[in-house]
Amino acid sequence: MVPGQAGNSRRQAKARATRRRVIEAAERLFTEYGYPAPTIDAIAGAADVPLPTLYRLFGVKRALLAAVLDTTFGGDDQPIAFAVAALQARGALDPGLGSSEAAGMVYALLSPDVHRLSPLNGTAYRDVTYCNSQTLDVYVPGSAATRPLPLAIFVHGGGMTGDKADLPPAFLNALARAGFAVASLNYRLAVPTLNYRLAPSNQFPAQIEDLKCGIRYLRAHAQTYDINPAKIFAFGPSFGGQLATLAALTGGHSKFDVGPYATTSSAIAAAVDMFGPSDLSGWAEQAHPQDFHIIYGGSRANLALASPVRYVKANAPPILIIQGTADTTVPESQSAALYGKLSAAGDQTQLILVQNMGHMFAQVDYVPIYPSFTQITADMVNWFKQHGAES
Repeated sequence: MVPGQAGNSRRQAKARATRRRVIEAAERLFTEYGYPAPTIDAIAGAADVPLPTLYRLFGVKRALLAAVLDTTFGGDDQPIAFAVAALQARGALDPGLGSSEAAGMVYALLSPDVHRLSPLNGTAYRDVTYCNSQTLDVYVPGSAATRPLPLAIFVHGGGMTGDKADLPPAFLNALARAGFAVASLNYRLAVPTLNYRLAPSNQFPAQIEDLKCGIRYLRAHAQTYDINPAKIFAFGPSFGGQLATLAALTGGHSKFDVGPYATTSSAIAAAVDMFGPSDLSGWAEQAHPQDFHIIYGGSRANLALASPVRYVKANAPPILIIQGTADTTVPESQSAALYGKLSAAGDQTQLILVQNMGHMFAQVDYVPIYPSFTQITADMVNWFKQHGAES
């Protein structure tokens, strides 16, 4: 080998080793930070690689790296849908790429194993129309040994914003590896109006009506998606957690069960509530006045109607509650109230308090949350397993 070629080989080997170090640091921080993603500065620091070097090594991925790693996924200010729009505006993503695929690319960039299922080595049914012209996605893993499959339904947060594409890939993959089919559904969003004479559209209870109709739809089409109609679960963050809990506590046939598939039950076997409000009366009107007027129509009766604590009774489905101790959007007292009511009724419940976690899994003061996002995900999967999925 001539001297020049030897030098090039050494530089290439050094570049490959540095790239590997960056990827390993990113994967390590993803495990420690969980969700949302660590910053690009944190990854560069952990890998002991200057930012210009990191950018140079990743070449055409520079714009994607910068946009992805500086974005707080799932946060109130920039959910995944907004992040995808930002990436597309920078020319880092194909504008025609769907939100789910774009989110998968984000995670796959730093950890090739995170999204390798794509989709779950099985079948993805996307944008299926169900009740009230809403859409849902169903992911059916191909490798699960036991059939038909238990089904976990993701209910996104928001109420006025949000989308089924907000399903975190970490949740999707963990459930798929555990042998679950996963559904993520849209529901009618409350829409404000510029005309003060007109009330906002799609006020509560439209959202819980759609969720329960979605459950009925999936149960009625269980054979199509190879799911077990007796093993349906629900989980979600924030407003989605509130809706999942309402679905659990209101049973299979309630005043919220309107529309198609009326004879089919909307009951679920268990739920995981991630920092969802539970007692809106006397709290939401002051804490979230915009939600009070737009989602609940300025009606205190609607606040009571939407409060899960009002529906607690004995023999309710098991409910796991995840709550950040530093959450100022939905404070710890909301989860504590639900946990107290369920415990007093003799229901199966557990409250996991996550240290250093604000709303939507955000870390506070750059301190990793504890337990980690990885552990929270495992706790959710195990909750579903323990309460019906493996029976």
